[in-house]
Amino acid sequence: MSALRRNIVANYAGKGLLAAMALFFPPFYLRLLGAESYGLVGFFGTLAAVLNLFDFGLSMTLNREMARLSAEGTPEASQEMRDLVRTHEGIFWSVGVCAGLGVVALAPVIAQRWVHVRTLPVETVTQAVRVMGLVFALQWPGGLYNGGLLGLQQQVLSNVVQVATTTLRLLGSALILWLVSRTVQAYLLWQVLTASLGTLACGVMLARHLPAPGLRGRFRWGVVRKHWRFSAGMTGISVMTVLLVQADKLVVGKLFTLDQLGYYTLAGTVGNGLYYFIGPVFAAVFPRLCQLVTTGDEAALRALYHKSCQIMSVTVLPVTLVLVLFVREVLFAWTGNADTVERIWRVVVAIAVGTSMSGLMNLPYALQLAHGWTRLTFWTNLVAVVLLVPLVATLGRRYGMVGAAAGWTILNAGYVFVSIRLMHRKLLRGEMWRWYLVDVALPLAGAALVVVPFRLWLHVPAGRLPTLCTLMFVGGVAVLGAGLAAPAVRALALDLLSGWRRRLRA
Repeated sequence: MSALRRNIVANYAGKGLLAAMALFFPPFYLRLLGAESYGLVGFFGTLAAVLNLFDFGLSMTLNREMARLSAEGTPEASQEMRDLVRTHEGIFWSVGVCAGLGVVALAPVIAQRWVHVRTLPVETVTQAVRVMGLVFALQWPGGLYNGGLLGLQQQVLSNVVQVATTTLRLLGSALILWLVSRTVQAYLLWQVLTASLGTLACGVMLARHLPAPGLRGRFRWGVVRKHWRFSAGMTGISVMTVLLVQADKLVVGKLFTLDQLGYYTLAGTVGNGLYYFIGPVFAAVFPRLCQLVTTGDEAALRALYHKSCQIMSVTVLPVTLVLVLFVREVLFAWTGNADTVERIWRVVVAIAVGTSMSGLMNLPYALQLAHGWTRLTFWTNLVAVVLLVPLVATLGRRYGMVGAAAGWTILNAGYVFVSIRLMHRKLLRGEMWRWYLVDVALPLAGAALVVVPFRLWLHVPAGRLPTLCTLMFVGGVAVLGAGLAAPAVRALALDLLSGWRRRLRA
């Protein structure tokens, strides 16, 4: 099995387990904490996303440079890799501690002026926000270490660490809330412990897999200056992306009550759950794209780009269709609460459609980063911020939570129909229509030919477990239909079958 194929399989296995846990535990947390306290959990996610602006593009720079330098394989490249890690971790820990302390200091202001509470005491919210600052400071460097592991293509190991720490975090949180204390403070204090363990594990694993163990890394500003243009471009992209991705959450948090934010967070857990299907392909393909750009192999780069885009479509589009067309059934199988289903199903549809289009753009975005080209994404994001953030606020005020979520859908539709055209004028010229028609439209049609008839004529049985089993069957058949319609995926499947037959005969 090739390294790329092994990484994709490992990423899907790891992300599949993470997705299952991420979908299983939130309804449990909602019941134990209540909608208002669970809203603080959603606020923590938004706060962490905003604080990620202090990344300054360094984690993606480390990922890209680890992949590029590993393709060179020289002693000088090994030393530079160690210097990169030492320099970046010094910056990350310093900025993370300062950002965490800033949240602790501003906790009373955030509790009183931003979060709208009904029954929770302001003191409780203040304490929770202070613990959020501590959690962020401890878990943030773990993202840098994990980026280094991904760049080294140690993705099996990365998934093992992520699954282990996430299991400890989610299962431990549930047990704490069930057996010890049903308070948001108890939930967040457990996050402090698991954040520390996760960051420590990623850091140790990265140190063990750096080349040339006899070399010692040094803190050198020179490695930052060398890559400052790419890092600056990534910083600009990060700022714009946070404003765009978090605009709907910020609007809901500002305009609506904390319990409504809790329901919106629950809807986002489902709609954004598609990222568990998106991330594995990006993580596996991006380092390989960087290596092919470094070696200048244009033919292999073109083939990998289209193959991976088709894999992304076959993975994401069938799941999206099942989620959108069977949304009430999916939500009832998940929560078992008809009232919750009616509150969030429209929001889930809007978020899911937007997230699926975002997933389709992930590999074109990876191609741009592999070439070190950040300008297009930065300027398109800037234009989107200027146009979309006011639109999200207007839609949120007029149509409520569904309006805020619709802004996310509009944003990603713009990327699919505008950014792709602009990108292919410079990179892989002449390949745009192949992306639209072969990489996206064919898998979408293959999935739709399965899901739409099922929606029209299938009677979904009553009961949560039968419903879940039925929807999983529909989703599996839809993936099969999309895969058969995608030429590269079909060829890959036939190649795998031939390999298995040869092994059996041997």
